[in-house]
Amino acid sequence: MPKGFSEREKTLIRQKLIEAGKKIFGTYGFKKASIDEAVAAAGISKGSFYQFFSSKAEFFMEVLESVEQETRSELNEILADGTLSPAARFKNFLHTSLQVMEQNPITSRIRQEDLHILLADMPEGRLEEHMEHDMNFMLHFFREFKAGGGRKIPTAALKGFFMFLFFIFQHKGDLAEEEYRAGMDLFIDMTARYFFPEYSVE
Repeated sequence: MPKGFSEREKTLIRQKLIEAGKKIFGTYGFKKASIDEAVAAAGISKGSFYQFFSSKAEFFMEVLESVEQETRSELNEILADGTLSPAARFKNFLHTSLQVMEQNPITSRIRQEDLHILLADMPEGRLEEHMEHDMNFMLHFFREFKAGGGRKIPTAALKGFFMFLFFIFQHKGDLAEEEYRAGMDLFIDMTARYFFPEYSVE
């Protein structure tokens, strides 16, 4: 029977598991990662792991959300940069968001096949909840940019735009590096010019 833990122990163990998860998922990706290394790092049994997470998929989502939280301060700095126009800040925001995903070993390894496995192993509604949270974060930033002007864009169109951006990122491996970079730069530049036609995007 798994050992019982005090609330303080649970907090510390959960932190250790998440930190270990960052290394494991960053090294192996979701599909090949094993929770054995995580429980060893946290000093608990494999059975005790399920007191904290119902599955490897839920564990991955908690790790991913921890990583995302760490990167949002960098994006908040872009929002606060009053020296740039809303269009230029929006452009910087998109480039920085993609750069963060590319440089982080966990998000850079997420591919379509991982999402299919996650969906099969995830508690009902958990992945949708995560994606909705991410989408609301992106929409919040866009509304802040829009405070400075620009076109009125329906929320459904904005959601589609951000999902399309993520879809391109997922399939970047299907393109030559030069094609991906040039195409993404053009896509972001054209989007900024469309959303904020009255501002310079340089």
